[in-house]
Amino acid sequence: MLCAVWASAAKAYFLSPLSPDTTASRPTVEHSHRQGGWLLLFLFVYGLTALMDLAVQPSSTPVALKTIAERNDISLQFLEHIFACFRRMGIVKSVKGSQGGYNLAKDAGEITVASVVEALEGSYHLEDEDALAESSYRGISDTIQKLVVDSVNQELDQILSNLTLAQMTGYYADHYEKQEMYYI
Repeated sequence: MLCAVWASAAKAYFLSPLSPDTTASRPTVEHSHRQGGWLLLFLFVYGLTALMDLAVQPSSTPVALKTIAERNDISLQFLEHIFACFRRMGIVKSVKGSQGGYNLAKDAGEITVASVVEALEGSYHLEDEDALAESSYRGISDTIQKLVVDSVNQELDQILSNLTLAQMTGYYADHYEKQEMYYI
């Protein structure tokens, strides 16, 4: 099940005219297949990008969403919806006040990519292949289920449940951080 705010956030983001703080390359509804998985892929990538940005910052200082949005060219309004989902799932915590912002709610090593997807979308598994009870092609459905759907779901579990935000930020630090330093 999608986080309840996704429908309104996606509609506001993808259907609104470009504002000065967004780029002309922003994906459109036509490119994102409004009813399909591409829109969710964009949401997931934006969410994961924002979490990585947050994770590479000093943990003692809350980071304002506006700062994350500007550094990563993501709409602030859109990012607010993403972080509402993260907050509900205990991935981030908010700090109120003039120096407020967000911090990770737990260690980056405890935040899996699977938990990020689940916070934004719910289950990331392919749906089970259902054959009609009266269908004479039940074997085809069972074959697709066992050889495709179950196999893909097992691989997704293997990858997403074992990849943490700490591993991703470590890879980033080793390969890119010196080239793309974020200055606060």
